[in-house]
Amino acid sequence: MALLALAQLAGLRPAAAAPVTVEGITFSDERGDFTILKVTGTGTLSDPFIIVEEVTGGAPILVIRGFNENFGNRIGSQHVMGMAITKMVINHTDASWNEYRLELRTTPDSPSTYGDGLSFAQGWAKKPAVVSSNFHHVQETDEPYDAIDCDQGKVEPDKAVSFDFFITDMTPKPEIFLLQEPVRSVACASCGRATEVADWMMRSSLPPAPSTGAGRAGGGATGLVVWSYAPGIAPHLNPPPQGGREM
Repeated sequence: MALLALAQLAGLRPAAAAPVTVEGITFSDERGDFTILKVTGTGTLSDPFIIVEEVTGGAPILVIRGFNENFGNRIGSQHVMGMAITKMVINHTDASWNEYRLELRTTPDSPSTYGDGLSFAQGWAKKPAVVSSNFHHVQETDEPYDAIDCDQGKVEPDKAVSFDFFITDMTPKPEIFLLQEPVRSVACASCGRATEVADWMMRSSLPPAPSTGAGRAGGGATGLVVWSYAPGIAPHLNPPPQGGREM
């Protein structure tokens, strides 16, 4: 049923976008690169917020307001505030996604730090697994920033993918930001073949095309280009822990 729902959602095209408020939480696509189509649920483990959206650009940032003591903790973790979220994301770009990153931020251009209290339910001993419908591997990073990296999968254009995860906070904030970064292969400028950047760098002196994103240095999946046009997205100042990925 879940896969059928994703397939049906992939055919949706919105006429307009506006902030959506459910259970006192406001979700906004005001920063562009995506459009919220629908939000349902209450944020509990059995009834998570289901956010249906179409992504049309490279670095959509979901703005969340109203996540405070009045909302409380609805997932049973040790945090002051907590909510369960299922994101159903439709790929309305012109390229397939090979990876997908979710990252919490307290400002649009600054990564969440350990001391700000915001996390993907860090330290919750009974936290259910973070899962994705299309990506078979999930890497969670708690320090020095809060991110979820999903890989070993693929989302083709006009197809959809889901992500199940949790957001918690210890200190109320006027707004929090969820940066999303779909990651795509690039085409070699000399032959047009879709390739990983690490492979392209070893055999070509020509720039990759058509992506204008910033390459991720390293081996394996880190050799892909991030398709990101968002201004002011600051790179991480510190390298990630083993198994993480540089921005």
